[in-house]
Order: sequence, then structure tokens, then C-alpha cells
Amino acid sequence: MAESSSTSFSIRNIRNIVFDLGGVLLDIDYSKAVMAFKKLGVADDDHLLSAGSMGIFNRFDCGQISPSAFHAEMCALVGMPLSYEQVVGAWNAMLLDWDVARLELVEALRQRYRVYLLSNTNSIHYSSYNQKLEAIAGGRSLSSYFDKAYYSFEVGLRKPQREIFNLVVESSGLIPAETLFVDDTEENIMMASEVGMATRWIRPGEAALLSSILAGFLSEPVGRS
Repeated sequence: MAESSSTSFSIRNIRNIVFDLGGVLLDIDYSKAVMAFKKLGVADDDHLLSAGSMGIFNRFDCGQISPSAFHAEMCALVGMPLSYEQVVGAWNAMLLDWDVARLELVEALRQRYRVYLLSNTNSIHYSSYNQKLEAIAGGRSLSSYFDKAYYSFEVGLRKPQREIFNLVVESSGLIPAETLFVDDTEENIMMASEVGMATRWIRPGEAALLSSILAGFLSEPVGRS
């Protein structure tokens, strides 16, 4: 049985692995975005918290507003005429550097399993982390590391909505009981479990240990099917 997992499962039963991005494969530090906005003169953190409660971030993640509309809504929220470049720069400040070892792990797992990405993300972040990745990976995009990548802003849904999990299962022909879902957010883990997936909740500080956490999957004699 897998150790320290959110649901008990046998590695021998797993044929597919679905990864989250932020907090699992790519480190995120929200405080850096807050600090970046503060440097632009946004002194009240409540502005950013209000953006979340008003659904600006969620709507942006679901592709319901464009980058220019996101810029306009953020400026209206903070009451400052920030430039588009200023908002984008501050928003991207939360994205940290790639850990190549985690991407190498994904590639190694893909030799044995079908591997997918399921990410709550937006078009501004997508452009930023892909540019950083292409610079260190010979021009490769993030999607090239997976059998298929599902981005919330492209499909119009976000975790933990049941519909986005159903979309992954149905469009990729997955059997939930043969699928491991790896994520750092408890609500997402709970929904994946509800749809029948095995789960591994990555807690704070564990992402850097991902290779060790999933080491057992590289030793089992399981082939792609």
C-alpha cells in the first residue's frame, strides 16, 4: 500500500497518474505577488483577498475574462491606474523557478504510466511558466511532458468542480480506480476521491520530495496500457 496517501491504494493497480501543477510540479509563493503589488503602491492586502472573494481569479482561471479585462478589473479593485505590464509582473511574481528533477520524474513515470496534467491556471501564468520552461528545456512546452494537459482557462472549468474531473476521465478514457491524482489542495483531493480516483495529497513542504514520495512507482513492473 502507498504510505502517507489520502486514500489507500495498491501501486500495482495504477495505470494513470494525474498531476496538479502549482504546489506540486511548480512551486508557488502567493506572498511574493502580494509584495509585488505592495511595491506598486497597493498597501491593503484586503484588495487581493477581495479579488478572490469576488471571483475575479476564478473567472480568469476559467477563461471567462480576457487578460485585458483582468487588468482592468484589478485596477478598478485597487483603485490605481496600473499599467498592464505592472499587473502582469506582479501577478507572475508568485511563480517560482522550475525544479528540473520533478520534470524528469514526470518523464520517467511516463515510460510506465499514462501521465496527465490538471491545472487551475490562467493565460497570463501559462505564458510565463512556459517561457521559463522553454528557456531551460530546449524550447519544450509544459504540455509536451504529458499524454494530455488540461488547463482550466482552456476548458472553462476548475478544480474542485466534479465536471472537470469527469472531463479528464471521459476524454482520456481513464478508469478512475486505476488513476492516481496528485494535488496540494485538500478540496481537490476530496473531489478526486469522490469520483473514484486514488489520491496523494501533497502537504506543505512535500513537493520538493516528490521523487521520493513516488519512488515506488518507478520500481513496480507496470507497463503503459
